[in-house]
Amino acid sequence: MSRCQATALDEEYLASPLDSPTLLLLMSFRPALLIALLALPACSGGSSSDGPPADQTDAADAQDSSLSTDGNDAGAHEADAALEAEATTDTSLDAADGDEQEAQAEASTFELCGLLQNGGAESADLAPWQVDAGSWSVVAKDADAGVQPAEGSYFLSAGTEPDASLWQTVALDTVATHLDQGGLFAHLTVQTRVQADGARAWLDLEAFDASKQSLAKASSVPLVNAWWGEGKVGLELPAGTRSLRVGVRVDGAGAPALAHVDGAALCLDSKAPSAEEQLVTGPTLSWPVSDAITVSWELDQPGPALSVAYGPTPALGESTDASAQGHHYQVRLAGLAPDTDYYYRIQGLPYPGELHKFRTAPPSGPAPKPYSFTVWGDNQDGVDAFRGIAAQMAALSPSFMVSAGDQVQDGSEAHYHSQLLAPLSPWAASIPLIGAPGNHNTSGDLLLAQWDQHLPQPDPNCFGLRYANLYLVSVDTNAALAVSLPCLNKIFASSDYKTADLKAAVLHEPPRNDYWAGGSFKGNDFVRLYLEPLFVASGMQVVFTGHVHMYFWAPPADTQGITWVTTGGGGGSLEGPGDKTADWPELDNGVFVFRHHFLRATVQGKSMQVDAIADTGETLHSFTVGTP
Repeated sequence: MSRCQATALDEEYLASPLDSPTLLLLMSFRPALLIALLALPACSGGSSSDGPPADQTDAADAQDSSLSTDGNDAGAHEADAALEAEATTDTSLDAADGDEQEAQAEASTFELCGLLQNGGAESADLAPWQVDAGSWSVVAKDADAGVQPAEGSYFLSAGTEPDASLWQTVALDTVATHLDQGGLFAHLTVQTRVQADGARAWLDLEAFDASKQSLAKASSVPLVNAWWGEGKVGLELPAGTRSLRVGVRVDGAGAPALAHVDGAALCLDSKAPSAEEQLVTGPTLSWPVSDAITVSWELDQPGPALSVAYGPTPALGESTDASAQGHHYQVRLAGLAPDTDYYYRIQGLPYPGELHKFRTAPPSGPAPKPYSFTVWGDNQDGVDAFRGIAAQMAALSPSFMVSAGDQVQDGSEAHYHSQLLAPLSPWAASIPLIGAPGNHNTSGDLLLAQWDQHLPQPDPNCFGLRYANLYLVSVDTNAALAVSLPCLNKIFASSDYKTADLKAAVLHEPPRNDYWAGGSFKGNDFVRLYLEPLFVASGMQVVFTGHVHMYFWAPPADTQGITWVTTGGGGGSLEGPGDKTADWPELDNGVFVFRHHFLRATVQGKSMQVDAIADTGETLHSFTVGTP
């Protein structure tokens, strides 16, 4: 849902019988009272119908819960609001002066939503939107079983032309007094979907005075999400503003844009936009250990020197400068306390970053309490399915998420944006990501560089990670043995690996495979002939793979003591029971399921239970590794 939702009462306000002098008098005296009288909705984030519930924990309390948010960053907005309320309380008069505090708050706070008309096309026509380019139309839910609305029953479609734009003007004369006092901001949020490769969309805000002269304007970062995702842009309104022009532009890069718009909403309030409205991707967490974690994000173009402020309380207190490679930024926050909540925000952009929270890994040793992580593979271009799977994984509040490769279809930057980070964006700021690249990620140095920019890890070819009593190894099955062997030998000789109660690996291609649609892949020889013997000798217990678009599990008794499990059902097109291409005896006692799914691994003591969970929620198969 949009940041601010229009209702029938909002439209009544726009056509309110109250005359302008009365409105101005009420607004200047008690704006909160006016809003209450008009029954306007409060400005808040909603819940996406296919996402997990927003976090209900007060962000000012350092408890064992994260600031994970729903599809509209509702938790982050609530957290900021809670922090601001706390700060106001700390600096205000004591409880005996409560009435005066309330009057001061009403005098300094302004909030008005529902200013756009027909933002969700719910009138089943375009009005009052004006079309500048393209063949915009209103599309109904279930029309031709195609794209479905982000919300409601209709959405706006730009058609098949390569360039498209539409706009509407919002009159603000009735709030002129507040506008001229300054300190007000406009916030536009729109659900967009840009399906064509290379196509981009932008949101525009422009302020005009009474004579229709432009005073200020702002545009969003490029929006490239292939599934419905929320775009944002904010603008400080200069004194003299009397109207706003709200627009959406689409550039199909010479091809049909296939862009759609829904849930457009406009708010005015006294809260400045956040840094997140200036980010193309992120913030995203990766490479989590007990004393450090990496934060990465991306701007539209190279920008100023930025940093991350962080600390164990919302007051933060520490700061680390980000390194930049073009428009990609990352920060390694080090020297952290283990098993501890930390708050953080990006700083250095014109507007402050939203407050997020993560928890560091427990120290190496016995697990202090049960924890879980999720595993998926091969979401690729199956964005529709992966969006739901990502929401299911996040709803389980895992300590981290692991991917077994082919997170994107072709390794391009646009696909990292739309196919991986956009579906994960509501949660990637609080739940760290770990992964191994697949053949669709890496087929050359350029594509490997894209991986490193979007999922920074010590080395995309091979690295190890200790999390409490678990050691997780990541290996690129497209890398040469000369690259991975020294890394693996060093890992297997380390004390952290040898003392781990549970030993797991994630890589893309399995050593054996019985099913493959339209081809003859029977397993990866490199993995079977070289990596598997190393894993057996080192005491590896479970290996998570992808590549084959289904779920299959082989019992360890048939595979030299290692549990091999393939979880390639993250969104890509599935193999089927008729796609038999081999018949490995080692897999005869295995379990094969041709469904979209993910894995949840729950560690308790020295035991790990792994559940394969379908995109519809039921458990498909379960197994256990380790010591009960």
